[in-house]
Amino acid sequence: MQYKTRKKIKTDFIINEWQKSNIDVSRFFKDIPEIYIYKCLDTGYKFFYPFNTAGDDQFYQDLQQFDWYYMKDKWEYDEAFKLINKGDKVLEIGCGQGDFLKRLQDNNVDVTGIEFNEEAMRKSKEKGLNIYKETIQEHAKTHQKRYDIVCSFQVMEHIPEIGEAVRASIDTLKPGGKLIISVPNNNSIINQDPKGLLNRPPHHIGLWDKKSLSNLEKIFNIKLEKIKTEPLQRHHYKTYYNMIFGNKINDFFGDLAIKINIVPKKILIYLLEKGLRKKIIGHSIIAIFTKK
Repeated sequence: MQYKTRKKIKTDFIINEWQKSNIDVSRFFKDIPEIYIYKCLDTGYKFFYPFNTAGDDQFYQDLQQFDWYYMKDKWEYDEAFKLINKGDKVLEIGCGQGDFLKRLQDNNVDVTGIEFNEEAMRKSKEKGLNIYKETIQEHAKTHQKRYDIVCSFQVMEHIPEIGEAVRASIDTLKPGGKLIISVPNNNSIINQDPKGLLNRPPHHIGLWDKKSLSNLEKIFNIKLEKIKTEPLQRHHYKTYYNMIFGNKINDFFGDLAIKINIVPKKILIYLLEKGLRKKIIGHSIIAIFTKK
């Protein structure tokens, strides 16, 4: 495959911005003054380099302090749930606190999860779930052709060895099984944030969109059945407003921006509730593949 350098980012900026949230990420960038974004010319997939800037268990435990990080309900959960039948064997990669698996288990689905965040694992096991602390590559060695469904939600963007991870995911599927992948859509609101801390290392390592996700079927033994983009969700209204108006008003008016933002924010939320949100591309994208 051929690659092209697209952009470079100073790591001092990333370290300083995370420090504002009392999170120290300096250990990921020791002797690394800059990181680079590369684009695969064959698939359109973009990724950060070097790979050793990916977050560790402590980093994700730091993020767990924010109640928005592990959400109990997500748009992609509902989309995936429609495809799963009672009695199916399901593996979730990066299952977090186990909310999706618990929902499946309560509907007589045979569930297994893999997760690295120790605190998230503990909460998953408290729900009575079967959880392994291992990578999908490690799990695949002893679980070949085991599952009817293998799913991951907001996980594949965190994995440096993405080709190995996708291949291992497919290896654990039975022939005809479904691979469900949901990732942030970089042709959406998330790509409009000039700081974009959550969309860079040590958080995100890969940048996906509809094209790069669809092109997985050109590389692996899978067939794309469906791909769907998320409409703007209510919990992202504030983010959307800031991207369109709020950040510009804040920069221009300073301390007065709080009062000035009140009226346009109310107007935009009104329009979004009246149906505009359905026409706006939201945070995530989901693809459903079938193993050949």
